This record gives sequence, C-alpha cells and structure tokens, in this order.
Amino acid sequence: MAHVELHNGLQSYYTQNHTTCAKTEHEANLFALNLCEKFYEEENGKSPEYFDELHREFGAVEDMMEYL
Repeated sequence: MAHVELHNGLQSYYTQNHTTCAKTEHEANLFALNLCEKFYEEENGKSPEYFDELHREFGAVEDMMEYL
C-alpha cells in the first residue's frame, strides 16, 4: 500500500536502484507500523504500550521495532 500511495509511477526505478529500494522499504515499513498502531488504537481505545501488542494483533515483525 505504501509503495502505491507514496511512490505511484516509480515501480521500475524502485527495482533498478538499490539505494532507492532501501529508502522506499524503510518508508513502507514505517507506513505499515503506523497503520498497525492506528488499527490497534481503533480496536482497543488506547495506544499500544509495547511492540509485542502489535506483533500479536497484526503480525508486525521485530525488524519494525526500530520505527517506534
């Protein structure tokens, strides 16, 4: 979702440039984690206190912890 929303039309550039790939993956992971946080707040009426809550609820992977 983030790639389409943030970088519509850059698919071929994204696959050809390693630096751009890393940057867009970082942006996409941050986008996904923010989305998970919003869903968690919507479902639970509060922000998650621990990353583990997002992991259990939505399957957020440990690599995403750095974005909190």
